[in-house]
Amino acid sequence: MREFLQSLGMKAMLGAAGVAAMLGWWTLTGSGDGSIQRMDELPAVVLDGGAGVLSLDFEVSQPAVLEASFSRWQDDMEDEEGISVEKEYDAGSYREIVELPRDAFVHVEIGIPEATPGAKIAWSVDYDGHELMAEDLELDEPLKGGYAFFVQFEADGVEEIRDSMASR
Repeated sequence: MREFLQSLGMKAMLGAAGVAAMLGWWTLTGSGDGSIQRMDELPAVVLDGGAGVLSLDFEVSQPAVLEASFSRWQDDMEDEEGISVEKEYDAGSYREIVELPRDAFVHVEIGIPEATPGAKIAWSVDYDGHELMAEDLELDEPLKGGYAFFVQFEADGVEEIRDSMASR
C-alpha cells in the first residue's frame, strides 16, 4: 500500500505541476479571448453537449473538492474554449451528471485537500450507463508534504471514452 500511495503522490505532484503551469499561462496571457468560463457548479450540458452523459457517483468521508475542466481547441479557432469548475462538498454521498460535447477534453478530479488518516474516497464514473471506472481509496497514513489524496478521470474526448468501452 505504501508503494501505491507513493506512486499516487508522485502522480499528484506531476498533475499539480501541470495545473499550476496551465493556471500560470492563463494568468500571464489572460487565457486568450477569455473563452474558459469559470464556474462553481457543474452544468447539466457542456459546450452544447450532444455526445452522451457522464455520471459521477462518489462518497467522501471528509470535506472534498471537485475540479473539472472541459475544453476544445479546433483548427479554425484562435483559442481554446471551455469551462473550469471547482465545487466544494461536505462529507457525504453525491451524484453529478453532465452531458458531454463530442470533441472536448475531459478532466474530472475529486480530492480531499486536508486529508487525514482514515480519509476515504469511493467513486464510479459512467458514460451513458456503462461503468468506465470505479475506485475506493482510504488514506492509511498522514500525507507527506507535496502529496495529495484524490481520484481522477481524463479523456481526450468522447471517442476515446467509447474506444475504452469497446476494448473491455
